[in-house]
Amino acid sequence: MRAKRIFPVVLAFIGVFAAGVASADMGPLAKYIEPRSGEPWDVAWDGDRAVLTNRSTESRITYFYVKTPPELNGHRTVSVDVSLRDPSDKSLGGVLYGYEADPETYFLFAVGSDKTVRLYRCEGGSFHERLRLDMPELDLANTRLGVHETAGRIELLVNGQPKSTFADANLGHGAVGIVAAHIGQYVFDDFRIAVDH
Repeated sequence: MRAKRIFPVVLAFIGVFAAGVASADMGPLAKYIEPRSGEPWDVAWDGDRAVLTNRSTESRITYFYVKTPPELNGHRTVSVDVSLRDPSDKSLGGVLYGYEADPETYFLFAVGSDKTVRLYRCEGGSFHERLRLDMPELDLANTRLGVHETAGRIELLVNGQPKSTFADANLGHGAVGIVAAHIGQYVFDDFRIAVDH
């Protein structure tokens, strides 16, 4: 598998998830997404939707995440609606999964502007593609992505339908959230963390 170096300028906002706490349509992330203008990422609200915009610099990534209590690990389904507006040919937006700060590692499950869904593992600033599925039927204006944890695996969901499973020793824990990479405007709505017991 190829590693991709994305030299990130990262805006990371951390929250702590508490069962039953949610506001707006971005659920537990809503209170951590504050409007701001910066280079290259602008962050805004359009009603209850979070809008992340990078108009100037390729190869930049930004994300927001919340930590869940350890007892929920391995039982979560994380999902969000993603819309790619004015995407570049490299635009990626979707679910940040399994984020650990030290050392910084995480998974990125995203819809691409080329109508693919992709799973990457980020370690030490390098991105390793683990999965790419061509999905010409995708509507880039509205795609729901989800990650469902089960027995040491994750099931990858697109518009509520299982598309693939993935097993890795690094699954079942870590913070979860949203992520956007490269030039484009990314609109996120209806972020949810559901827990299976």
